[in-house]
Amino acid sequence: MSLEIGWFAAMRQRLADVPRRRRERREVERSKHLDEILQKIHEKGIGSLSASERRFLADASSAIQTGRRAHTDERVAAPMGSNENS
Repeated sequence: MSLEIGWFAAMRQRLADVPRRRRERREVERSKHLDEILQKIHEKGIGSLSASERRFLADASSAIQTGRRAHTDERVAAPMGSNENS
């Protein structure tokens, strides 16, 4: 009986972790996409961005300014500021 309870508790914990793992995976994907956009700006200039890339960049900038995803502040803010004047 206790083996079944232990298994159930372990399964419940794994299922509870699914949303956190999904959020982490999405954040990694967003970070990679942002890196790709910033690299494109570095190589080709901001004028080379598509409308969707500009929206993504604006959303990322807004998120940083409002304090969301604070762990990306340094990586995003420095390149954006340095490329605006280029």
